[in-house]
Amino acid sequence: MRRFFTLCIAFLLFGSALSAAEGVHRYQVVQQFEIDKPELKLWVPLPLQSSWQTVSHLEVTGNHARREINSDPRYGAQILHLAFDPKASRNRATVRFTVEVRDRTADFNRSGVTLDAEALEPYTGGTEHIRIDGVVKEYADRITAG
Repeated sequence: MRRFFTLCIAFLLFGSALSAAEGVHRYQVVQQFEIDKPELKLWVPLPLQSSWQTVSHLEVTGNHARREINSDPRYGAQILHLAFDPKASRNRATVRFTVEVRDRTADFNRSGVTLDAEALEPYTGGTEHIRIDGVVKEYADRITAG
């Protein structure tokens, strides 16, 4: 699964075979899940919708019993939630969507804006689903030491 997500991210960052126009890049993302576990609930993060990135043609197939899209109350990030039949032991889902990204640049040095730790806290703190303590903090401290 980790290799699959790495490939998706690399494709989004470096691929441009489906460019629609100069400065606009279109990518089709396909995520396939096959998990042998009864009573499975699966949460799949969806890409950000913004003025520079649009997501379209969302298609979800598989043997899920329930599907809904939730939004994180703090950041507004969308999360696809799939619940599978509790009696099913072989669960499958395919999530497809198109992402269109427009090139953009920003010179933050010219803005003159400075932010302190308190102003940055909404973007650096944890949430119910984003852990920043325990084993996550220990690992982060180890890989950023020095």
